[in-house]
Amino acid sequence: MSAMAPFDAACADRDAAARAAAGPVVGYLANTVPVEMIRAAGAFAQLVTGSPEDETADALRRMEPFFSGATLSIFQRYLDGRLGHLDAIVIPRSCEEHLQLYYHALAERGDGRPEPILFDILHTPFETTRAYNAGRLAALRDRLERVCGQRITDAALSASIAEADAVRARLAAVNALRTADAPRLSGAEMQRITLAAAVMAPSAFMAAADSLVRAAPGMPARRGVRLLLTGSALETDTIHRAVEAAGATITADDHGFGDWWHLDPVGGGGPMRALLEKYHLNAPSVRTYPRARGDSRLMDAAARGRVQAAIFLTHQWDDTLGFDFPTQRALLAERDIPCLFLKEQPYSTPDPVAVRHAVSGFLSAHGLLEAAA
Repeated sequence: MSAMAPFDAACADRDAAARAAAGPVVGYLANTVPVEMIRAAGAFAQLVTGSPEDETADALRRMEPFFSGATLSIFQRYLDGRLGHLDAIVIPRSCEEHLQLYYHALAERGDGRPEPILFDILHTPFETTRAYNAGRLAALRDRLERVCGQRITDAALSASIAEADAVRARLAAVNALRTADAPRLSGAEMQRITLAAAVMAPSAFMAAADSLVRAAPGMPARRGVRLLLTGSALETDTIHRAVEAAGATITADDHGFGDWWHLDPVGGGGPMRALLEKYHLNAPSVRTYPRARGDSRLMDAAARGRVQAAIFLTHQWDDTLGFDFPTQRALLAERDIPCLFLKEQPYSTPDPVAVRHAVSGFLSAHGLLEAAA
């Protein structure tokens, strides 16, 4: 069996492990939700994603058409019962679109639909914000205790934090296989591994990750231009495969389903305090203040991946990157890293051929394909 097989199976059926769980199942959106607390409540924690393949007619009848394709897909799944195996779904207030999704889900709450829970987390670096977030974290603990019927003790929370940090460490070790001088993993493979980590049981993921690291020396080395991919969160590896088909290897992903998932472990100490420190300022999100923090995160990703060029890609209706791009392009230019901006890419009907041609032309124009040959 291929070392990638467990991750590919998890990505192909992202509900499988959750449906097999013996106890409560709590879904969550994004890396800004404390999965440690969900697991400490005795629940299976499952990342909820959308799919470009979803028809979203019911969602569009209730939501404005300028919501992102991912949000429409998740809401459609909420409406049509495909999230019915969840007891609750935790939605962070890390961006306005997630907040509006919570309100829409709350309005449509009914039989067969999970209870929506808002984690009203804010990411501004002020003491007043920190105090507010401490209250929201305590409120989330109380809500999860009621949903799951189990008290969240400090001991359970500390054990859950240690387990989640072990998953992050495995992700970082696997990621090192594609940032090496001779990458043993593609960006597309790392994308599937990252997504799998958020839907598999932690023990199963760690065992699969350890097996992959052991198998790595026998895997062929990859060649190609080393690229950074940033912008909209990508729930599949379709764009990664298209970009890499142009003669590249994506060695860094600065987006919502990329490197953010293995950065900044929670660590030890008092568990509630440790979670507050992590999710207040050390869980990357699409909205970062001050913006310089996001710029530094991008440049750190470029350095880790030792990239030669950067691809900025945004889906239709995703306007978050437009304000950041000029500054980030200038920062990358200072390191002689050229950029390509692929704007308003269709979520539901991605065009891999067009993406591959655009990337190939960009890399050729900068002489990078010839240098990597």
